[in-house]
Amino acid sequence: MKKYILSGALLLSLMLAGSLLMPSPVVAEGHPKIHAALRELRNAKVELENAAHDFNGHKKDAIAAVQGAIDQLELCVK
Repeated sequence: MKKYILSGALLLSLMLAGSLLMPSPVVAEGHPKIHAALRELRNAKVELENAAHDFNGHKKDAIAAVQGAIDQLELCVK
């Protein structure tokens, strides 16, 4: 009987240690709208960078502004 108790305690300890090492999925996607905005901003930046025209001279500034927004949102979700 003592052997089973020790085995159970060891198993429980290993499970607890394993769960502490794994990141929580809630933390990774804790703010789904911000993560969605990041995806859209990254897509918009690629579209701007690959566009044939310069949007009446605003392309460079728009890319910089989008990158600034990406940077700020990434800091927010860290």
